[in-house]
Amino acid sequence: GYAEIWESRQFRSFTEAELEKAQTIAERTALILQQKTAFQTEKKLRNNAERLNHIASSYIETLDLEEILNQTIKSISASIRDLHNCNITSLTQNGQYLLTLAEWSAKPEFGVVAPGKGVWLEETSYSRQVISSGNDLCIHLTPIGGVTEHSQRLYANGLRTLLYIPLKIRQRVNGILHINIFHEHRTFSPDEISLSRAIASFAAIAISNAQLLLARKKQLHLSQTLQKMGQIVVSQLSPLEVYEQLLALLKEVVPYDWASFQTLDKRIGRLVTTAGFETKFYTKNYILPQSITDSVLERISQPPYWALISDTQEDESWVEHEDLFQPRSWIGAALRVKGELLGVLSVTSFEAPKFNKALAITVASFAIQAAIAVQTTL
Repeated sequence: GYAEIWESRQFRSFTEAELEKAQTIAERTALILQQKTAFQTEKKLRNNAERLNHIASSYIETLDLEEILNQTIKSISASIRDLHNCNITSLTQNGQYLLTLAEWSAKPEFGVVAPGKGVWLEETSYSRQVISSGNDLCIHLTPIGGVTEHSQRLYANGLRTLLYIPLKIRQRVNGILHINIFHEHRTFSPDEISLSRAIASFAAIAISNAQLLLARKKQLHLSQTLQKMGQIVVSQLSPLEVYEQLLALLKEVVPYDWASFQTLDKRIGRLVTTAGFETKFYTKNYILPQSITDSVLERISQPPYWALISDTQEDESWVEHEDLFQPRSWIGAALRVKGELLGVLSVTSFEAPKFNKALAITVASFAIQAAIAVQTTL
């Protein structure tokens, strides 16, 4: 900067001594300002270091995924001034879907994507750039800047500036930290970006560890469930009782909304609901329409004898019927005895994408056990 000395009452010249004094005052003032700036910078760095140390310590103390997500969201909301929304997404469905794990909003109207919901990666532009490049991305949205329908919807809802930071483990992007500003464009300071990167780095490792632990717990639970399933199959229960107990057990490991065992009535060539959770559309002994029967049998009649549809609205061959409810995700697994197709275990969800290949294989395991139970009664 500079120091200014002026005389408003009359014209005058400054002496060499006066100029020398002014120069000395300016230099000392500059030194004070420099020291103050250095002190403020050091204080800010110290505060940021203490904050990061606290955040890192909190991550070390827990492997609970929900607690880690909440801690990350809390840290970001406390680090970014005038923040409106932030959320954490994770790549699922073989890297094709961004699922929201956690979200924070200053007001309800600033919500973007609720936890448990998500978006297909191919429908995005900015998220796809972050995933592919592994770099941060800050974008100011404009009325004509929406390159996809998704970004156009975000702008229409008031979103103006977004900062996306990748969650990386060994240079592999597993998700994104989304920082969103509504109603007006906003420039993030270098300190805000640096701190957000550090938090994202800690969070990526903690989330990965927590997800691994959760996956192991699920695998253990699945193993225990399969043991229970074997006990049911070798019991003296009737096939109908076996079906009903298997469906109840399946609910513990597959998050479905509706499921049923459907046997093939060869006299009429149609699938008939034998057991399952009843709805106003489906009851026991309900005969499925011929078009749906043919579609299901075509999907499961060949190896691996199960079929998965992550989103029925994206599947052109999915057959709908106006009298039946329309699921968004579906798994079908064949009931086969000695190479003969006896029916299908049908599992559905009202959300998409809800199911993946691992869940489909689990459903197929239940179908195999159900077929074994049927075989013992033949």
